[in-house]
Amino acid sequence: MKNTLLSIENVVNNFSRMIVADGGNISIQSFDEDESILIVDYFKGSNLRCEYCVIDEVSLRDFIAEALGARGIEVHNVVINSVQP
Repeated sequence: MKNTLLSIENVVNNFSRMIVADGGNISIQSFDEDESILIVDYFKGSNLRCEYCVIDEVSLRDFIAEALGARGIEVHNVVINSVQP
């Protein structure tokens, strides 16, 4: 589990760099390996110059799932919780 969680943290941190650039924030709320569920808190920032450049919740979920799969980490359900600052 420790290696799996480290790999998940690395994936989320990679997306964090993009999200922070738009004033947003992302963090892992929980990961249940037995149920294969990852829950992520996401504060969607804003970009006045390009509102379409900000990642929406559905795309973020899909990007995370794809990145995990590419690393051989099977997570059946990625849940994105929209949060306010």
